[in-house]
Amino acid sequence: FAALVLIAAAAGKANATTAMGAMIFFWARLAYAIIYVIGVPWLRTAAWFVSVIGMAMIAWALLQAL
Repeated sequence: FAALVLIAAAAGKANATTAMGAMIFFWARLAYAIIYVIGVPWLRTAAWFVSVIGMAMIAWALLQAL
């Protein structure tokens, strides 16, 4: 995640899609931590998958900018 965000910022390719992807990643990982403490494994997996979608949004925006 950090590498994707740093590349987007350094390349000047940050836009609404990269910002939304970063927000999705952040909130999904926060939800993941809370769900981990609560102890619901199947919901934790869903939160992790949503965070991967956030990273994919950032990567997609970078690939489109090429």
